[in-house]
Amino acid sequence: MFKKIFSVIISKKGIVTINLVLVVLGLFFNRLSQGFCNPSFWSSILIGISLIFVIISPLVRDVKSHLVGFIAGVSFSSFLYCVIFLGHINLYALPLILVGIGIVILIPHFFAFQLIQRFFFKAKNKIVKKYFVIGVVSCFCVSILAGISYNNAANKIKKLQESNSLVFDTNFMTEKIVGMHFIYHTEICEYDGWRPPIHEPMLVLGLWWNSMADPLEISLEERLDLYRLIFPDNPVKFKCSCAIEESRRYHNDELWNK
Repeated sequence: MFKKIFSVIISKKGIVTINLVLVVLGLFFNRLSQGFCNPSFWSSILIGISLIFVIISPLVRDVKSHLVGFIAGVSFSSFLYCVIFLGHINLYALPLILVGIGIVILIPHFFAFQLIQRFFFKAKNKIVKKYFVIGVVSCFCVSILAGISYNNAANKIKKLQESNSLVFDTNFMTEKIVGMHFIYHTEICEYDGWRPPIHEPMLVLGLWWNSMADPLEISLEERLDLYRLIFPDNPVKFKCSCAIEESRRYHNDELWNK
């Protein structure tokens, strides 16, 4: 009886079903009580591809394809990023399994383990294994570029503060840095009230490579005023909040009236 059930679970269709259930479960709980805020446009495409791939990956394990190996490597990197971002929350996973929430915390761990086992450790085809590594290394290189970009942008912002100049050379990363804490979510904190609505991985990676150093040592109100001054055409408050549970606090915060 138990052997039959176990054989069904570890079958290709069984693993596909389990992965699909875990994806739906993770998305539901994340929307209810957000660990990861709404992803930026490019990252929503990336995580979407990764989630779809991990669902169907048990069906493509024997495919001899450069693309399959590369996507597996990128998807593994995406889930590894999620694991690292969860930080100290990872420590709660095992004890919280007793109430079910721990399973949700361990979803990215489970997916990352599946991919590296299937497409690297157990991969019989060298092409798939090679391109898995290329996918992982490519993501690591992108993270280094994010760190360099963050450092350069942070230095520009520091010079702006020192000179009190209103002339500011803006770019992708400077906008993300100035918008931290009210537009862009940067780290897990279960005590921070509502969280900023957008998750931008390039900003988070930049922070990681620069020891989480924030070049703007100013209050949230001052940060909001600075953002409005430098980026007058950009929205600062969004229709959606980070999570359903904190939606009311986000929309009713007095910050938006200042």
